[in-house]
Amino acid sequence: MEEKDIARRFKTKTIGADGKEKTIKLFIKQPSKKVIRDAQFQYGKHWSNAIREGYFTEEEAREILKKRNIITEEYTRQVEAVQQEIFDTAERLSEISEKTKEGYDLSLKLRTLRLTYFSLLNKENEIMRNTAEAYASDIRDAYIAAQCTYVDSVQPHPFFKSYDDLVDRSDDIATQDAILNTIYVIYGTESPKESFIENIWLDKYKLLDEEGNILDFKDEESNVQPPKKKRSQKKK
Repeated sequence: MEEKDIARRFKTKTIGADGKEKTIKLFIKQPSKKVIRDAQFQYGKHWSNAIREGYFTEEEAREILKKRNIITEEYTRQVEAVQQEIFDTAERLSEISEKTKEGYDLSLKLRTLRLTYFSLLNKENEIMRNTAEAYASDIRDAYIAAQCTYVDSVQPHPFFKSYDDLVDRSDDIATQDAILNTIYVIYGTESPKESFIENIWLDKYKLLDEEGNILDFKDEESNVQPPKKKRSQKKK
């Protein structure tokens, strides 16, 4: 396999044959046209099955949200207001090109705003996550992950034997990470740590730990001790 065929590398954890957790290196191979075509077939098949089983479509789910007053004009205004504040704060942070307390405070504010935004969206996501489209999309993404996840070694080999093997190992952290990284590849997105401007800014100035937690701000200039004044010697 050539380097150009590797779309994304990542580290994760899995349970070894000895029953102990271990860290492994995996990569997502760039999905071929055949894999994408087969995945779309899976999407269509499972979407149809979901409809027969009584799942709502996204359009029907939105109508339910409106009828139950979950999506109201006030709710929409709140979401749009938070979106605008995130945009404005991110724009201010983008103009700060050095380690400052202002940049640090803006990064903290952005994290809080995003938590508020995601909390608001949860109201509608609880229903939208259970539509026929969401169900079929999950299966399509997992199918691609099963076909394109490889062990990153001298002799790369598939991490999953089949889609059914992936389903059987769905509780494994490595399986969940494989699906997540596949989504980053097929939709051209990045993980929050890589894409959110506050995390990029904080990481640049070493204000994030390995798990993405924000460290305390320390002004480097405040740690610089002023030079000691020389005592003037009195003439005898």
